[in-house]
Amino acid sequence: MASSSFQEPIGSTSAGASVKHTGTYLPFSYQLGVPGRLFIAIISGFLAAAVAGPAHRMGAASNIPYGLVLALLLVGLSAWAARSRSGVLGAGFHLLSSSAMAWLMAFPGPGGDVLVPVGGKGVFLSFFGLHAGYIWLFGVIVVQLVMLVFPQRWYQVHTVKRQADDTAADALVSDSVAADSAASDSAVLDNQASGDPRTQS
Repeated sequence: MASSSFQEPIGSTSAGASVKHTGTYLPFSYQLGVPGRLFIAIISGFLAAAVAGPAHRMGAASNIPYGLVLALLLVGLSAWAARSRSGVLGAGFHLLSSSAMAWLMAFPGPGGDVLVPVGGKGVFLSFFGLHAGYIWLFGVIVVQLVMLVFPQRWYQVHTVKRQADDTAADALVSDSVAADSAASDSAVLDNQASGDPRTQS
């Protein structure tokens, strides 16, 4: 009996293997070729670190490092998408680009300011105020290295084959109507055979 709803796991084990998809039911980036998917992995790594870098110090001065947690979570989600889209190779490119951006922001700019201050003894008095920069710079690497050893099935994307579902549902309705019609015809024929006057013209 046909099922009216089913799902198919989507993903690839390497950047060289094309991602199976069902047309428009997957994000556009999953439908690109290998170079396109790797390029998106690099860009997303840069952007994730650029957004998360300045945010990592939120709450650090009060020893409530919610900004650090959110920053690492953002990079982790971006890394998950990179591996889901392009396999281990994509995750590696994402690791390199995000780490490069994070560490680049720790160096002084043209005016001498830094977006990721490291240390600051005598300036920052709390534990996370002093160490948030170190935790962020090394955490962005450690989190993604840990994610690289997770099994590929954790990075599969599930998509519903809606067209197939609709076809199966229509077939079930047609079968039900045909069965009801056949049952009705059979009842009329039985009544006629038994001489029921209500079925005689």
